[in-house]
Amino acid sequence: MNFLFFFTVFLLAFFSFSVSFNINRRTSIYIDCGGEESFQDSNSPSKEWVSDRFFSGGVPGFLSPSNLLPKQLTTIRHFPLSDGKKNCYMLLIPAGRFRIGLSFVYSNYDLLEHPPAFEVSLGGTVVLKPPFWPQINDSVAISDYIRREYIVELHSEKLYDICFFNSAGDDPVISSIDLDEIHPLAYSITHLKRRLPMNHPWYTFERLTFGREIQELDMYGRKWFLGQGSVVISTDQFVDGADDSLNHFPMALYQSAIVGNGGVLKFSSFLTSSHGIDVDIKHVYLCLHFAEIDPRIAGSGWRVFDIYVNGDHMYEVDISLEVGRFTAFFLPFFFSVTSPVLEVELRSQKGLPLICGMEIFLHIPGDSMVTNEEQANAMIAFRDDLILPRIMRWNGYPCAPSEWDTWEGIACTVSNNEMVIAEISLASRMIAGQLSAKIGDLESLTVLNLSHNMLNGRIPKELGKIKSLKVLDLSFNNFSGPVPKDILNLNISVNFLGNKYLCGPPFPLCRYEDEARLSIGSKIGIIIASALFTGLFILALRQAFTDGCIINRWKGRKSTRAAVDMVAIRND
Repeated sequence: MNFLFFFTVFLLAFFSFSVSFNINRRTSIYIDCGGEESFQDSNSPSKEWVSDRFFSGGVPGFLSPSNLLPKQLTTIRHFPLSDGKKNCYMLLIPAGRFRIGLSFVYSNYDLLEHPPAFEVSLGGTVVLKPPFWPQINDSVAISDYIRREYIVELHSEKLYDICFFNSAGDDPVISSIDLDEIHPLAYSITHLKRRLPMNHPWYTFERLTFGREIQELDMYGRKWFLGQGSVVISTDQFVDGADDSLNHFPMALYQSAIVGNGGVLKFSSFLTSSHGIDVDIKHVYLCLHFAEIDPRIAGSGWRVFDIYVNGDHMYEVDISLEVGRFTAFFLPFFFSVTSPVLEVELRSQKGLPLICGMEIFLHIPGDSMVTNEEQANAMIAFRDDLILPRIMRWNGYPCAPSEWDTWEGIACTVSNNEMVIAEISLASRMIAGQLSAKIGDLESLTVLNLSHNMLNGRIPKELGKIKSLKVLDLSFNNFSGPVPKDILNLNISVNFLGNKYLCGPPFPLCRYEDEARLSIGSKIGIIIASALFTGLFILALRQAFTDGCIINRWKGRKSTRAAVDMVAIRND
């Protein structure tokens, strides 16, 4: 009963996701970093590379033309230290699951003959650390090109940051960024009734096709590299289920394969830091691809083999029994590893083992705590209303990644398993602009010191909402208007000296607007009352004038009649 229940729930979830995801309306963006104009991809006409945008700083650069590299890799954006140690691309992305590709080309653009060492983060998780440039004595255009792909998931729409950190004094450099939305249930482990855990990015360690090379990128923008194998079989026959609605694996992936001569196929991978992942990899996601494309295999029982990973038996495979002939069979595994070596072995029970493709994903552990979303948004609003010195360059999120420097002048702390803002200390930084009302959302702030700057405008009353605040120093700026009552009611250390345009307690009363004495509602009431009084006064005057005319007319008529009567009497 429990199995039927969970299976039904799984099918309902699957159906709902399938309906909501439209492959033709998914979010995709391809950024030619450093590029000045958009263009169509020469290999995929439906793909448009847009000119450089969404960056926080940096300088565009142009590389020497090369027939070895596509157009989007002949331009770069690099980030001098004068733009700050941390620079980011900020992309507004809806909720969903995405494949993100990053391409880096150095090509000795700075004539230093030294590929730069720097770090890269996705959504606050560091995903790339030096050394990562390939150690190959080849032409510059090839030896200093690397590409990394990741799978990430967002639970709500947000500004997603792709950040570059100057960790060794070298200018970070990026050539292109490409992002494709994939199905929310892509790469789900259906035979185990579970989804791939997505609390941090998954790095595409390896993606191989066996038999024949696949030249073009697939529907999800994936590049398939040709793996090694001596005995190759292939077909041009249609393979059912290849371009499924979840994963959209290419048909060509299942139209060729290698078989294990001698009854064994064995693959070894070294999960080392040579790929720029200087972390302890604990979780691996292994995806194996099969299709029975040998016309000599009549049906089930003709080809049966076992799958072993690091010596552990994982699965018994009979492709024809599982899905039938000329049908794609996708078999994923999620497991923990304790060794930097990953060994996958296919051992024959009957017939020769066969494989069409293999993907290996590594789960990149990151900070267990992320910046509180509300406070991060408040800090971004706070930043956007300021004019900061160029060297400060507050980019990305203020507290993440925790192993990098926080925003200059900002101190973070932990609250409820999230990073929050504890202090803002920016005295004497030549900062101009105004204070955003969103600063009131920094509920954990204890110190706000903005003294000796060039800030102007009103002091936001929302500061009075911060009950944790202990020190507020806004001295020697150009603030104006009344000091909000809510701030004065806090039991904190305050300093407003040097703001000659402030008024109201503890300063002289405001000449024109004193919020402590006269609220906006009171002002409106006075205006309405004045208008009514004026109207009534005018009506009274008009009435008085009218009444005066009537009396005068009555008096006139009475005098005339008396005169007539007197004339009549005299005539008598």
